[in-house]
Amino acid sequence: MTEPGQGPGWAGRRADASDEIDLLEVLAVLRRRWREVVGATVLCTAAAGGFVATRPDTFTTAVLIQKRQQASPLSSLAFEVAGEGLPPDAMASEVELLRSEAVLGRVVSELALNLELPDHGELRPALLAGATTEAWVAPASFTLRREGDRLVLLDGAGGPLTAAAAGGMLEGPGFRIPVADLSAVTGEIELEVRTHAEAMDDLREALDIIQARNTNLIRLRYTARDPEFSAAVVNAVAQSYWDRAAGVAREEATRRRQFLARQVAAVADSVREAQAQLAAFQEEARLLNPATEGESLAQGLREQELRVRELRYQQGVLQSLVASLTRDGGGEGLERMMTLSEEAIPGAETVYTRLRALQDERRRMTADRVGYRETSSRVAVLDSLIQGALDELRTLAEESLDLTGTRLAEARLQAGALRSEVGALPARATTMGRLEQNAAAVLATFTLLSERYYEAQIAEAVASADVEIVDRATAPLLPDERHLLLPVLLGGILGLMGGVVVGFVREGMDHTIRRSGDAEAATGLPLLGMIPRLEGKDARQLGSGRRVGSGRRVRPAPLVVRQGHHGGPAAEAFKSLPVMIRFARVEGAQVVAVASQGPQEGKSFTAANLAMAFERAGTRTLLLDCDLHRPTTHRIFEVDREPGLADFLTEQAAVDRCIRDVVGSPLWVMPAGTRAPDPAQLLGSARFRALLEQARARFDAVVLDMPPVLAVSETLEIARLADGVVLVARAERTNRFALAEAASRLRNVEAPLLGLVLNGVESGNGDGSYGGYYYRYYAYDYREEAGTGAGSGAGAGAGAGRASPPARITPAASRIASARRPTAST
Repeated sequence: MTEPGQGPGWAGRRADASDEIDLLEVLAVLRRRWREVVGATVLCTAAAGGFVATRPDTFTTAVLIQKRQQASPLSSLAFEVAGEGLPPDAMASEVELLRSEAVLGRVVSELALNLELPDHGELRPALLAGATTEAWVAPASFTLRREGDRLVLLDGAGGPLTAAAAGGMLEGPGFRIPVADLSAVTGEIELEVRTHAEAMDDLREALDIIQARNTNLIRLRYTARDPEFSAAVVNAVAQSYWDRAAGVAREEATRRRQFLARQVAAVADSVREAQAQLAAFQEEARLLNPATEGESLAQGLREQELRVRELRYQQGVLQSLVASLTRDGGGEGLERMMTLSEEAIPGAETVYTRLRALQDERRRMTADRVGYRETSSRVAVLDSLIQGALDELRTLAEESLDLTGTRLAEARLQAGALRSEVGALPARATTMGRLEQNAAAVLATFTLLSERYYEAQIAEAVASADVEIVDRATAPLLPDERHLLLPVLLGGILGLMGGVVVGFVREGMDHTIRRSGDAEAATGLPLLGMIPRLEGKDARQLGSGRRVGSGRRVRPAPLVVRQGHHGGPAAEAFKSLPVMIRFARVEGAQVVAVASQGPQEGKSFTAANLAMAFERAGTRTLLLDCDLHRPTTHRIFEVDREPGLADFLTEQAAVDRCIRDVVGSPLWVMPAGTRAPDPAQLLGSARFRALLEQARARFDAVVLDMPPVLAVSETLEIARLADGVVLVARAERTNRFALAEAASRLRNVEAPLLGLVLNGVESGNGDGSYGGYYYRYYAYDYREEAGTGAGSGAGAGAGAGRASPPARITPAASRIASARRPTAST
């Protein structure tokens, strides 16, 4: 069974429509819904402009920071260091460091960024200037209230916690607020306390960190409503970053000085021991100078023994380094390595520099509670790199240890040879020379370490950060520029898109008939004709009307098909209806009923002009006004309503008094007559059926103007008596579901439905409107006649000229007798 609103072909039409979008139909929808589109566009554009225009002023401040290259920690020991520069990701690491808790946590505490005044943000500079918070502060709500010359802090329940006068300090749980000017406080002010982590997250989001490409410069920007506050925040971030870098530099210098101090103390003990041994030998041997003859030989022995000592010391340090690297990853062994020369471990300085950089990076990643865990993949990668550097350093140390062992063995062999040669010399001279040599070597080492220790002391005293604040932020005098064009443009585009969407949504929710396909799909009936919307003179006639007895002005439907009138697009459409009706029913349709689903859809207009079209074709036609509720035929033809159909059915008048004829034409009209108390009973009577039989015998065509199908019940009775029913719909007005329901009711009573007539169609719509074709053909025909002088007396359509007046209609009593067909008795 066909659902209401869907006739045969509905699903197919929708499927076709989904496959291909008709541009003309889209434009037609936009034209019908232009108010939604324009309204949404204007509204969104105005809203965007208003939002930008009314937004509070903001102030953006910036600070410029430069990251300098850090020198190697071994440079203070006078070793040559090949500078490698900053790693490729060094600046990215500094940017992340700027976002760390170590830097931002101090700023949040110093500026009390976790204290807020939700409803009085403009009072922050006056009330919270100089306020500080602790990292452990808990979220809570408080109230600030002025009582005389004091500022009172109230808890969430309204109980007083503490109070302070001007110049004092208001201390709360985890925060301190200095009380300065109380003139800005006029009532109670809500104070919100957030956690340290929440304040840092907000600061990270608001802080704009920009790394200048291919440089070691970083720019920090911050935007706030108060210029002083904006400058204070960004300067505090830069200062916190600088202080942290300076602290790291001082810590490195302190560790270096402490190590050298321990080495100097150890070597000083060796110097004292060597000098004591030499003094004891001289005192025991009573010898001040060895024999001059063995001076050169003794000198060679001394040099070789010094070489052996140096190699032994170097061997001991290397053995300690290798053991330390094998056992605990460096430790004391790495610190002792710095007393060796570059020749002792070739390439060790580069590996040591990389190792220290990796260790520092690991400490930064795991330093605080928000850092990476020891089991993190990134920490594991760094541990792997650190272990690789340690392994590489151990390999270098082991190779140097093997080489040193070889050199030591060679030096011992040479020293033994020299010692054998010196054996001939007095043993006392040899012993004295050896003691002098030992004391001199230890003293040289002590002198070197002492020099480096004093240099480390100086470096510790003047240690500074490897960060420089190039430009500090100052409070701007003017607010940030308002960029109005882009938001307004975006608002207009969004509004336009939204308006189009709303227009199509409303179009989809609108169930009125707009196209012939809508009407055909809703009813499953063929289209008999499309009547264009009236224009020009016909439209003015529709809007004029005349006064009736009560003084109320009514608007009769115009007769677009008139005697002696050339006609317009609507007239041409009506002239084709008799042909379409004739071919719509094979056995012919002598009695044609015109109905609609509801009132004011043009059924009377269609019935009257259809009757005139039959008359123009030379057919004896009777127009019978069966709408006894709201009759309009007498107004259209400007005749008296009484007597008429109701008078005939109630036996108040004979048929010849109820019928009026149009002089000079085969057209008769029977108006509705006197208002009837029960139209359904009259129209369902045997007298009405007898009237129709009499009309069939007397006239070639009978047109019935029926009441609306859904409004009254007698329409279905009348429709069953007709040879054919024409269902009328009005474009842009008729509801497709109501039209489908009307067609369904007519089918249920087995009414002979012929098809549809759609009137009020706009010419040239997206439906390929026949009304547009009628208009063009008519205009072309009229121009031809105007050019030749023909047709100048008849109005050529909409506003084209004066139309001849309607045909004069008189009582038909004088002409009934001369009818071609015999009159049946009633």
